[in-house]
Amino acid sequence: MRILMLTTSFPVVRGASSGIFVERLAKQLGKKCDLSVLAPAADVQHDHLQQRSYKLLTFRYAPQKWQFLAHGGGGIPATLAARPGSYMLLPFFLFSMLFNTIWYARKANLIFANWSVCGVVAGIVGSLTGKAVFTTLRGEDANRLKSSIIHRLMIFLCLKSNKRIVTVSNDIAIKLSQQFPSMKDKIVMIPNGVDLISSTRVIDKKRNDKEIKLVMVGSLIPRKNIAIALSALNLLPTQFNLTIIGDGPEYSNLLSLSKKLHLESRVRFKGHIHPERIASYLSRSDVFLITSKSEGRPNSLLEACACGLPAVGSDIPGVREIIIPDVNGVLFPVGDHKALACQLLPLRNQSLRFRLGTGGRRLIRERGLTWENTAGKYIQQFQKFYV
Repeated sequence: MRILMLTTSFPVVRGASSGIFVERLAKQLGKKCDLSVLAPAADVQHDHLQQRSYKLLTFRYAPQKWQFLAHGGGGIPATLAARPGSYMLLPFFLFSMLFNTIWYARKANLIFANWSVCGVVAGIVGSLTGKAVFTTLRGEDANRLKSSIIHRLMIFLCLKSNKRIVTVSNDIAIKLSQQFPSMKDKIVMIPNGVDLISSTRVIDKKRNDKEIKLVMVGSLIPRKNIAIALSALNLLPTQFNLTIIGDGPEYSNLLSLSKKLHLESRVRFKGHIHPERIASYLSRSDVFLITSKSEGRPNSLLEACACGLPAVGSDIPGVREIIIPDVNGVLFPVGDHKALACQLLPLRNQSLRFRLGTGGRRLIRERGLTWENTAGKYIQQFQKFYV
C-alpha cells in the first residue's frame, strides 16, 4: 500500500519539535506500508538522507530564508499572529502544496492529510485524481469550529471530499458529529500514542521532598495559558519550582511576569529541547502540569503519564479524557490559579505522587496507547478503501 501523508507541521530539520507526534506516527506507519511524507520546506537546510522508515519530501514556497511559516512554536497560526506580513506568503504556500500534492499523489494509492487545511487541499487532489483521502483533525481544528466561519467551511469541505475524518479525541468526534450530523458516519476516533521504550521512568521512593519539581512541555502560545502556572507558583512554598520546555511568541511576556513575581530563581525556561531528550527531563521531575484553555488530546500529557508522572491539568475535555482524578492526577478549573495552587499543595507528599504516577503508567498500558497500536488502527481504516 502506497500512502502519501500531507502535513504542514513536521520535523524536516533534525532535532526540530514541529509536528514531532506526526513524525512518530509516520515512523510506525512506514513499517506497515510504503509511506511518503510531504511537508513544507524550512528556512534552514534539512537532511533528506537521514535514515527513516518513510520517504521525506518537501515543497518550497519562497526563497529559503522566507520559508518560516510552518516550523515555529505554535505552527502557522502563531507565525501569522506574530508576523502579520507573513500572510503574503500564504498564497504561494497553498499553491505549492496543491501542485506538489498532485504531483506526488500520482504514485500513491491514497492520501492521508493532517489538519483541516491539508484536508481541503488533499480533498481537491483526491477529486482530480480519484484517490481516497483521509484527514486527521486535532485540537486546533475543533477549537475554531464555533468561532470561525472559514474554519467551519474547511471542515465541511473535508467531510464532503474525504472517505474518513479521524479525530484524536472523543470530544472532537462529538463536536463534529453535532455540527455535521448528516456526515457523522465518516468520523472515527483514533487516539495518539506514546513511545513506551523512550518513556520509561524508575521512581525513587526514597527521594526527599525538599524540592518539588514541576514541569511543563509545549509551545509558548496564549492558548497554553502558562501565565496561570506562574501565578500559582507565586502562592506556593519555595520548595516548588517550575521548568518550562518549549519556545514561542509568549516567551518574553512570561519572562517579564516571572521577574515581576520575583520567581527568577524558581522558574527555568529551557527553550527548545531535542524531542528525544524530553523523556529524560520528565524522568527528573515530580509533577507534570498543563494549564491550557483548550486542547485536542495533548501528547505531552500522554508522555508524562507513560513516564510515571502525576499530572495536574485544566478541566477541559481533551485533558479530562486522560487525567482521571485520584487515579493518575488532578484537575482544576480553567484559568483559576488559586485552585491550581491548592491542587498542587498535597503533591508535596511523595507517596501520593508515586501512587498517581503509577496510575498513569497503568492507564497507558491498559488502553494500549502506543504509536504502534495507533498506526495499526490507521492501516485498518486505509485498507477499507485501498485500491
